[in-house]
Amino acid sequence: MTLHSLRPLSRPDNLKNQARAAQSLARKIYLAALVGAGCWVLFLVFGPMIFMEANGMVLEDEEVVSPSFSAQLLTISVRPGDKVAAGDQIGKVLSTQMIDLISDLTSRKGQFDVRKAQIDARLSAIDAMLPVAQQRIKHSGAAYAVVDQAMARGYSTTTRLLEATRDRFEAEREVASLRAEQAGLTSERASVLSNLVRLQEAVDAAQRSYRDGAIISPVAGTLGAHVATPGTVLSPGAAGKIAEIYHGKQFILAYLPTNRIYAADPGQTVVITDGFKRQVGRIEAVGNITDQLPAEFQSAFRTIERQQLARISIEDGGAFPLLAKIRVTTPLAPSNVITSAPEAIVSAVVSSSKWLIAAFAGDRNPAPEYGMLGIRLAARETPLEPREKAQRK
Repeated sequence: MTLHSLRPLSRPDNLKNQARAAQSLARKIYLAALVGAGCWVLFLVFGPMIFMEANGMVLEDEEVVSPSFSAQLLTISVRPGDKVAAGDQIGKVLSTQMIDLISDLTSRKGQFDVRKAQIDARLSAIDAMLPVAQQRIKHSGAAYAVVDQAMARGYSTTTRLLEATRDRFEAEREVASLRAEQAGLTSERASVLSNLVRLQEAVDAAQRSYRDGAIISPVAGTLGAHVATPGTVLSPGAAGKIAEIYHGKQFILAYLPTNRIYAADPGQTVVITDGFKRQVGRIEAVGNITDQLPAEFQSAFRTIERQQLARISIEDGGAFPLLAKIRVTTPLAPSNVITSAPEAIVSAVVSSSKWLIAAFAGDRNPAPEYGMLGIRLAARETPLEPREKAQRK
């Protein structure tokens, strides 16, 4: 019995002539997916170093409203996002510390006012008494001379001469005492006046700072998202913040990675987008300082990151809402090219349609502003034939 193989044996002499089986579509899709995933991972790792893909936030100049003293917030008359003007009252506080301070300063100023009045009264009395005392010196001196001459002739006694001497001494002592008191009171008056000026300045400063508890907006702008509620106990500094007021022109505070390869120089043009709207910006300055990324930009799978700060100006300041998250890219960044591709295609189709409609309408210079594929053309005039020129003449 002869055994035959169920599978035909391949001949080794004709292997090169046998056609290979084509790869299946699923395998091609699988390989393409692997390549795409690898490219995506490489872009995630090295993309931020090569292309500008920076996070940022829309900001304005910030003014923090907080009291310079301990107080309790009684009322608040604004809400987050409200517009305020410079000088508007946004709330009212009560501070026993400032009330006690103003009361103490006013009391001390009153004491110095009383002392100044006493000094002025005493100086007026001295000015009135001093001429009389000086006149007494003259009279006592003349009496002493007469008694001295009489005693020399034997018409007076030693007791009378001693009385005349005592009167003269008392008169001179009175004048000297008045003049010394006058000089002392004059010096004290100058010191009292200086203290009164300083106390008045302190009272004015305390009253200007307290304003009877009114909280005034220092600038015109927009209130931030956090406003203190009535009943809050406020302390000086950041802990006593009532509200933030954003004012001035909008700008972008961008966070650039420090291990970047691309250039970020002042004056460079960038593209700012929130995922829907796009604006052109310009780098104003790149600070030589890093800061911790805000919580909304931190990754849950990484350590806390710190990146370099950059300030970017916006052409249209009202395009994005205040405190909005945005992305800052360069015009040639992959994300920007992919995002702007549909818009460019639509613009090219619209421009080409205008050009074709004008051409079919028989316009000699069809749609001079736009050419095929949306390319802007310069206005050109078609030269006239010689016969047309003659007919026009």
